[in-house]
Amino acid sequence: MKASVALQGWIEDSRASCSPLTVERLEEAAGRWLAAWGKDSTLGEIGAEQLKQHLQRRKASGLAHSTLNTERSHLQWFFSWAVRQGHIAASPAAGLPRWKEPRRKLRVLADSERAVLRSAGDPELADYLVVATETGLRRRALLALAWGHIDFARGWISLPAELMKSGEDYSAPVSEEGLAALRRRRVDGGGRAGLVFSLSPSSL
Repeated sequence: MKASVALQGWIEDSRASCSPLTVERLEEAAGRWLAAWGKDSTLGEIGAEQLKQHLQRRKASGLAHSTLNTERSHLQWFFSWAVRQGHIAASPAAGLPRWKEPRRKLRVLADSERAVLRSAGDPELADYLVVATETGLRRRALLALAWGHIDFARGWISLPAELMKSGEDYSAPVSEEGLAALRRRRVDGGGRAGLVFSLSPSSL
């Protein structure tokens, strides 16, 4: 089977269980792989050494180890899928080495940095930045935040698993500063279609 056909099937299957952002990333990865393997390549022609060389070239371009490990995981995901579908007998990505990732240092904003971050001229953007820094939620979750996710009486935010990168339900208290920003949004009418924020990913 041609690799291009198999990749398209894998991406289509992934749409049912993955977020649009994840599918977009898989499509980008598939484009890179086809460029490296050749558009007319078949799955049977792709071996472990070829995959290692592809990742080494990616490493030479200066990518972080975490990014390389993500691509490694995507390769293993694709070839495992191909094995389950009966397209190949064994995955050439099974033994790909994992890059060691350095331990991340805890990064806390200084008061001066917080002040700069929250001095946005747009009131909605300013409130968004307050909620972002007070909750630590990612952009995707914040832009999908709806009024039904917020319990103002208890001071909690609860989000379903499909909005979280971890794939697990999220529920946590919000600081008084974060709640104040959310209350301002409610008084101002909030975002569109019941959302707290009407900002678009590109505007951020």
